[in-house]
Amino acid sequence: EVRAVDTDPDAVRTARANAAANGLGPTVRTDLGEARPVVGWCADVLVANIVAAVHVAHAQAYAALVCAGGTAILGGILRSREQEVVASMQGAGFAVRAVEDDGEWACVTGRRVALDGEWPVVWAPARTGLQRDG
Repeated sequence: EVRAVDTDPDAVRTARANAAANGLGPTVRTDLGEARPVVGWCADVLVANIVAAVHVAHAQAYAALVCAGGTAILGGILRSREQEVVASMQGAGFAVRAVEDDGEWACVTGRRVALDGEWPVVWAPARTGLQRDG
């Protein structure tokens, strides 16, 4: 299941239309609003494409949304601000795995470190793709 959340109604409509056009409508849930942690649920992967200041301000919220061992992929970052995003992600409990850029824009990828008592997400190959184990 994919949960797509945005504060922009046009972005939500576009995501819904793109999911339907690609035959993914039933597996993609689109919501208008802000992504908030839900007790008993976490994301294996979080993708956010917005300016660096928002990533920095929301780093702790990203950590609350992403499962232990899960991945956050953050884009929309001006290269001149990438180190701020890296520092905020590290401060929120992510191990930064990659920083990529195209000269002007950067993308930061991090894996959320498991806290004491948490089990990390582990993926194992299955006949039909990837299956969550644990």
